[in-house]
Amino acid sequence: MKCTSCGADIRPGSVLCEYCDSTVEMPTVNGNRTWLFEHVKQSAEYARRTSPERLAAMPNTPLVGNLVGIGFLVLWTLVAGFMTLMFLGHSRGFGGPPAFISIVPMGFVALGVFALVMTIKKTTAYSNAPIESRPAVIVGKRTRVSGGSGDSSASTAYFLTAEFEDGRRREFRPAKPDLFGRLAEGDAGVLFSRTDFVLDFDRVANG
Repeated sequence: MKCTSCGADIRPGSVLCEYCDSTVEMPTVNGNRTWLFEHVKQSAEYARRTSPERLAAMPNTPLVGNLVGIGFLVLWTLVAGFMTLMFLGHSRGFGGPPAFISIVPMGFVALGVFALVMTIKKTTAYSNAPIESRPAVIVGKRTRVSGGSGDSSASTAYFLTAEFEDGRRREFRPAKPDLFGRLAEGDAGVLFSRTDFVLDFDRVANG
């Protein structure tokens, strides 16, 4: 395979020339990277995508994280409920705070219940969803930092955008941060996903 810019011989499936760093033009049909997806489907990585050994290596980090979140929300709701009962009890005594003050902890209870229900639904959907393995090209990476003001610690969320054979694009969250770090835009291979998470990626062609 030759680079379309400098004419150097490059590895099959490469989307960047290792000599001149220019983007290698791949044959396309209706804007899709047809040749590249065919290259992925003919690879050994694609052939073993559904093997028991490969599927057994999939991480379950998102599910574990959701279970921790459920525990936190249960504790949050119980504490808010206890505070509501305390406010209501004191409001009946002489000199106690007015009963309407209990609206604040009641709001925390409602918020906790709502978040708990949504998290349980998300966890159930993740547990019941199959693992999908499809040829894909990584076309985007981004991060989102939250917190960090004052004494609060900052947290970073990672996102990967993949393009599939039919031309559709979809954004996922990597199951582990190191997966985000080892992928580059233009990488082509087999993407393993479950709901909105990328579990793993077997690279066939480098970006």
